[in-house]
Order: sequence, then structure tokens, then C-alpha cells
Amino acid sequence: MSKVVHIKSIDQWNEIVAAHESNGNILVCKCSSHWCKPCLALAPKIESLSQTYDIERVLFLSIDIEENEEIANKFNITSLPTTLIIKNCDVIKTIVGADLVGIKMGIDNALTRELYQ
Repeated sequence: MSKVVHIKSIDQWNEIVAAHESNGNILVCKCSSHWCKPCLALAPKIESLSQTYDIERVLFLSIDIEENEEIANKFNITSLPTTLIIKNCDVIKTIVGADLVGIKMGIDNALTRELYQ
């Protein structure tokens, strides 16, 4: 079963952010497009990575920038793939490229910060 939520609209995005803003969950947002080969290569790796985290603490989102230009513009996405790690509505880490190690380190750092706050 997939743990990655595919964002289809700005309304869905806003609902998810509102639901997770108050509880301090970490959002891992993979911004990509169907024509981007590195994005396509990263997708199954993100899917596997999502299986290693508790969905109650880390929520993985996939955002196609072609379908969700408003979200792409909000975060000034200019390169693909770009992964945003968001906590309390703040982008705490931006990873450009298919850098799975960087994404995992960003998530782990966000979880570690959570322990010391």
C-alpha cells in the first residue's frame, strides 16, 4: 500500500497542510513532472523510503508541477526534481535533484530537531 499522497489540487494541498500544521508533522513534498526522467527514477525510491517512516510523524506528498502550478510558484520550484521538507508550514530543507541520501538526512534532521524542541 502506497504511503505517498499524490496532490491533485490546491484545495487538497491546503486541506493536508491545515490538518498537519498544528500537530507538527513533517511533510516531505516531492515536486516533479511526468516528462522529467530523474523524477521518474526518484519516484519508486521515495515510495520505498516512505515505508520506513511512521505516517503519523512523516507524510510523503507527490506534487506534479504541471497540474499544480500554484504550489510550484508558491515555493519557487525552478528545477526538477525538488523535494521540500516542511514542518509547521516552514520549509526547513530543500533538496534539488534525485538525492535520496540528502532527502533521508533532511527528514532525520527534522525528526531530531523535534526531539530537542
